[in-house]
Amino acid sequence: MLFFLFIPLLWRCGIPLGRFLSQKAPKIPWALAVSLLCVACVEWGVRSPLWQNAFWLAVRARAGQQDHFQRELSSLRLDALEFRSSDAPDPLIVIGSSQVLHGLDFHMLREMVKPRPVIRSAMFGMTPLKALSAWRYLRVTKKSKVLMWLSAFDFTNQQSFPIDWLRPLASWQGTPGVLSCYSFKERLQHRWKVVDLMVASSLELWRIRDYFHSLEFRFWGVSELNNVPAALSPQQQARMKNEMRYDLKLMPFELNAFQSLTDKMRTCGASLVVFEGGVNPELASKTRLQYEQDIRTWLNDQAVQHDFIFVPTTDQDLSLLNEDWTDMTHLNSSGRLKNTRYVAAYLLTMRSMGQKEN
Repeated sequence: MLFFLFIPLLWRCGIPLGRFLSQKAPKIPWALAVSLLCVACVEWGVRSPLWQNAFWLAVRARAGQQDHFQRELSSLRLDALEFRSSDAPDPLIVIGSSQVLHGLDFHMLREMVKPRPVIRSAMFGMTPLKALSAWRYLRVTKKSKVLMWLSAFDFTNQQSFPIDWLRPLASWQGTPGVLSCYSFKERLQHRWKVVDLMVASSLELWRIRDYFHSLEFRFWGVSELNNVPAALSPQQQARMKNEMRYDLKLMPFELNAFQSLTDKMRTCGASLVVFEGGVNPELASKTRLQYEQDIRTWLNDQAVQHDFIFVPTTDQDLSLLNEDWTDMTHLNSSGRLKNTRYVAAYLLTMRSMGQKEN
């Protein structure tokens, strides 16, 4: 943060330099050249692991009580830095949304599947499209086993082009695949977001622009008391439940993104296991059950075509009850315990059978 103290001094020194250059060589755009050079130097500096580590530690420390995305984003970026210098063999990489974060006890899972290390690459709202965009930070290697947690929840009622989510994890390893998931008409409709994403894929300064605000005037952190949102009213909760029961809309770009993800994993030699997730039984309706069945059938077909393992809810011996859910989409401690034991047992059975192991 001491850098900000030198900005007035640098500005003052630049005034006579600018006058000198304009007098000596007025035909040459020195201002533009110097500006580009400065941007290039700053870009080089913010890409360094030392700066990245300090920056994301500071951002995470200033995340408020409800800033789940900021906290998880910081952790993912920090973990990626640490993994780059590590030599952990054959990791189990867990990818998914907050349903995974609430649905698995990662400490217990690590203990149960030893000696294979477990890497948490799950984040709030991470659907297949967002996982594809974040490919650079997922740390999938040739000998990785990837565990994904997907449900109809991940393929329906999603934002059409979530640029605020995609930007901080954008890279040219994932952006071409993301754009290919949309039709030409959709890309044209979101043209400015497409440009935004492409710039973020090229410049770290643009990727992290939103998170400078966490540091500018929060030198000593942020009060947790001022970050608690108002609770949803009973009417809002009822409307949300109704939308999740009946007003479902399938997102084709999420289906395309999942296919791109499986292609990438197969190309790099990683093996994939997909567990079908679910939602609170209170959300059951004829409409939702039909969507779940359609997506279950589609995922089963994809497993055959792309050579990965799909474990549908109909084959899972979990017996989750209403009491195992903390809300409409996330498991509580009892549900998390059941789910973690089941997943660990399934993976250990696969290991003993030598199935899909690298």
